[in-house]
Amino acid sequence: STQSTWGFFRASSRKMPKSARQRVVSLTKCRADPTAARDRKQTLVNRIRSAVEDFSSLYVFEIRNSRNKPMKQIRSTWSDSRFFMGKNKVMMLALGRTEAEEYRDGLCAISKMLVGNTGLLFTDRPKEEVMRYFQSDPECRVPEFAKSGFRCTRDVILHEGPILANFPTSAEPMIRGLGLPTAVRDGKIVVVKEHVVCREGDVLTPDQCKILKHLGLELSVFSVELVARWSADGIERLR
Repeated sequence: STQSTWGFFRASSRKMPKSARQRVVSLTKCRADPTAARDRKQTLVNRIRSAVEDFSSLYVFEIRNSRNKPMKQIRSTWSDSRFFMGKNKVMMLALGRTEAEEYRDGLCAISKMLVGNTGLLFTDRPKEEVMRYFQSDPECRVPEFAKSGFRCTRDVILHEGPILANFPTSAEPMIRGLGLPTAVRDGKIVVVKEHVVCREGDVLTPDQCKILKHLGLELSVFSVELVARWSADGIERLR
């Protein structure tokens, strides 16, 4: 009968196993392969040590207000050389953290300089050319819009009157939402009273950074500064 058939179907469906595809797997249980991580570190160590063999000099440099685009340009300019960044502990391991461990004489002193946003440049170019480029080439000092957490380098104060002439009036609510005292008057976005965007020494918030970007004010400067040089002749501090 229909009733008995339906009862059989319900009883059978309760016994059907769940598909493995329907099970919820906690991502916290997933673990990276430690062997693969060790292999990547060892590969980097080997590449750095090969560079020690292949190039005549090694420079430690420090990056301030890091940005990908200008750093990519520097890499392109120095395509005949080799850069390593972002893995201080692994770079220290490759060079040697102590005199007993150092790969070549003096490299343990270089490894101790790898603190913060630092990197290594291996090159065969003359020291004079390296120094001239990193001290005076515009590629090594590029104005940039500040990011959240940047310490402001000067006061920025907006006076009453028109602002953001290139913005449509429809953007005024968005601008006001960032904390600016604005309104639309005579088809223009205006500041209705004097407003301090930031003071020198302030640590900028995301909203302050957005305001400064809308104003076209680049308060931050991407820069690369040489710290030291290592070669067969020894170590030379450059600052």
